[in-house]
Amino acid sequence: MEDKYKSHVTVNGICTGSICGLVGVTPGTGYVTIWGAFIIGIISAIGSFYFMNYLKYKLHLNDYLDIFGCHGISGIIGSIAVGLFATKSVNHNVITNGLFYGGGIKLLSIQILGAVFTIIFVSVMATIIIVVLKKLFKNNIGIKRTINN
Repeated sequence: MEDKYKSHVTVNGICTGSICGLVGVTPGTGYVTIWGAFIIGIISAIGSFYFMNYLKYKLHLNDYLDIFGCHGISGIIGSIAVGLFATKSVNHNVITNGLFYGGGIKLLSIQILGAVFTIIFVSVMATIIIVVLKKLFKNNIGIKRTINN
């Protein structure tokens, strides 16, 4: 993707794309087929590439190390994709097949609900931690802009 959209390939891009694919596949480990895992990895890497190279700049997000772009976006995509690709043929403990294996919308709905709950939970907890740290350390957190005359 870098070659097409950035006109050159970097080692950093190759490594980040590989990590994004692996992060996306992780929620489906033990529940999806090899081809399902391959598709989830590709979709996760593409979604993260779009977020890291376009969306974060459009939304003015501060993600310099692309931690959320890689792990957050790929994890969300992978979690939701379990609802599409999970199958009883891989794991007999799967109660309902994913949407692409005739299981209907039930598992996909559960996965979307779980992803939304996780986003809300993490957002609330991060806000609480930031507020507590700001009160604890008063004005000692952050970078202050100083002007030397």
